[in-house]
Amino acid sequence: EDRDGAIWIGSYTEGVSRLKQGRIENFGTAKGLPSVDIRVLYQDRAGTVWAGTKSGLARFNGRVFVPVRDPGAPLEGVVAMLEDRSGTLWIGTIGSLVQYRDGRFIDLINSFALPHHTYNLTAIHQDRAGTMWFGTSLGLVKQQGGQYQVFTKAEGLPSNDIKAIVEDAQGGLWIGTYGGVSYLRDGRFTNYTTANGLVGNRVRSLHLDAAGVLWIGTYDSGLSRLKEGQIFNITRQQGLANEGVFQILEDRRGN
Repeated sequence: EDRDGAIWIGSYTEGVSRLKQGRIENFGTAKGLPSVDIRVLYQDRAGTVWAGTKSGLARFNGRVFVPVRDPGAPLEGVVAMLEDRSGTLWIGTIGSLVQYRDGRFIDLINSFALPHHTYNLTAIHQDRAGTMWFGTSLGLVKQQGGQYQVFTKAEGLPSNDIKAIVEDAQGGLWIGTYGGVSYLRDGRFTNYTTANGLVGNRVRSLHLDAAGVLWIGTYDSGLSRLKEGQIFNITRQQGLANEGVFQILEDRRGN
């Protein structure tokens, strides 16, 4: 949802749709997108809407999308974006990490903690202390003071394939992986899997609602709600239209 209340919807095969004031407008390659395979939609502080696609990055100019190209930065396969508090835009791709600041794209592949082109960078989060966290297919990466630290199953994660990161009111991190959900607090991981009642282990999305309840969307098993240590599952049997839950949003009424 953008700041004007419009809903932007990305698909794997049909590009971007915008639902605004009850009307739907569709955007494909004819309206500037590098590809109709959409991986991430993001609105920055200035109000610009960005679309990360399988074939590149584009930004919306109010009418159409304008492709962004830079010979010095790999912008294909954009799957995650985040603007930090300093105004730097972090862009995660299939195999690299790119910064956009002061009108320039900077490829960080040579300084990042993981081997070149061997990972997907699918989640980016800046915590309340300013530390940057990156979810990749090879583990969780922490960047603090220019130094990188990698957390994997060896440190307690249920899986090295990270898909989502959210922070709670206590400063703990909830991490969605393809092996379940993990909670990181005071340097320790606490894991929740199907063995604890989770609807499925392939976690694709997380949302902390206004009451502090964690909603967990899976790739193919449905939705779980974690409230006060208890897990309640929602699948097609409870009326869910489809058991692949890729994103969860909360509206102003708390729905």
